[in-house]
Amino acid sequence: RLGIETKIINELDLNMNVKKALVIPNQAYIDPFKTMSFLTKDLKIYQNTKIIKLTSNYAYTESNTIKFKIVIVATNYPFLRFKGLHFLKLSQKMSSVISIKYNQLTNMYLSIDEDGLYIRPYDDYTIIGGFDRNLKNEDQNNLQLLENTVLDIFPNVEIINKWINQ
Repeated sequence: RLGIETKIINELDLNMNVKKALVIPNQAYIDPFKTMSFLTKDLKIYQNTKIIKLTSNYAYTESNTIKFKIVIVATNYPFLRFKGLHFLKLSQKMSSVISIKYNQLTNMYLSIDEDGLYIRPYDDYTIIGGFDRNLKNEDQNNLQLLENTVLDIFPNVEIINKWINQ
């Protein structure tokens, strides 16, 4: 309906079993690091800053006041608003990501499954994430599960980095 060229396939060019896959040829690859660097080059960014009050032009911390024209609030959890009680319906997730030394990948992949993976090339590397878990399920070691899956899909690769984001 969007007028985008697509096709359905029954297998991938990776060592993964799939029922079906939607292919969108000629997708743009947006480098998130370069994009954010460009978008934020003239901005003053306050990281890990606990804001206790926010008004139309001021952000207040326990010891300072920050004046702004435009504010972008980027958090893992939204500011509390009581009207719809949406914060009660949210849950925090833990994500695991692994980068490997592998430059043969030419496509991006995103699974719609609950334990799905996302795979994308980046320079001489491939970035794989997935097995996101609700923080309440602390007994599940999703980083180890992801690492085992990565080594099944890409045997004999060198794992460069592993991250857990909470």
